Amino acid sequence: QVLDRAVSQTGFLVGDTLTYADLDAMAVLGLMSALPETSKALNAMPALSVYFDKHSKRPSFVKTAPPPVSEIMAMLKQIRAAQAAQSAA
Repeated sequence: QVLDRAVSQTGFLVGDTLTYADLDAMAVLGLMSALPETSKALNAMPALSVYFDKHSKRPSFVKTAPPPVSEIMAMLKQIRAAQAAQSAA
């Protein structure tokens, strides 16, 4: 709720322009939005939801957004299988 109040005034965490604080928050919010449990919490904060929706459309965010959680989990599964095969050899 603290972040929801913070972005409700200007659409930014600090002042009225994008800062490193916003970039850091967007990384965390991006992960939150990807998981069902935490996306509910994000959606329950109206100003923060608008903030995330707006800034997640920025070209720099789109270019650097992590892959979907399902892809990350698939990659981890492949890594674990390769490690298991290597240690069995």
